Amino acid sequence: MCVSPHVFNPSPFGRGQKWSTGTRADKLVGGWYTSGIFTASSGLPLCVFAGSNYGALTAGTCAIPIQNPNFANSVHRSPGSGGIGTTGDPAQRGSGLNLFANPAAVFNNFRYPLMTQDGRFGFGALRGLPRWNLDLSVGKKTAITESVRIVFSFDFLNFLNHRELNDPNGGYPDLTDPAAFGVLTSQFGSPRTIQFGFRFEF
Repeated sequence: MCVSPHVFNPSPFGRGQKWSTGTRADKLVGGWYTSGIFTASSGLPLCVFAGSNYGALTAGTCAIPIQNPNFANSVHRSPGSGGIGTTGDPAQRGSGLNLFANPAAVFNNFRYPLMTQDGRFGFGALRGLPRWNLDLSVGKKTAITESVRIVFSFDFLNFLNHRELNDPNGGYPDLTDPAAFGVLTSQFGSPRTIQFGFRFEF
């Protein structure tokens, strides 16, 4: 994950800055500041859940890919097909969204791990959705006396109101539930939130 905090003063106005407009005007145009945090991350490794099956290594294992699963980890519009990913069908009040463009192709590319054949699990064969977000704060600090200041700020969480979705089935696309395989049903994080702050500093 990459986290990039930054602070930016957008205009050099006010007392002690490049342009000063007088004591009273400085209280209005001076002291403004902005700050923000931008976060971005690649998708988390996923486990294609294999449940428990006769001959499986243990209950609750990750399925094994048959071929290199070169499938893009992004949001696709798909109603599903062949009984795979079909709970996402908008005609059945599904979301219409799937982690895979062709859920059936991905589903059929995985098999149960077997004691007689495998010494490994398939954890991380696929990756979940990448994420990014921007939080922003805008505020103003005004001096009342040499030792007393008032500060107010507006904080914007998810400033761009960017929608992000959770990985399917809590990060475990499930071979034991073909109809829901890869279907995206819930939101990650929350919509934009705005909060106001006011404080005295002395």
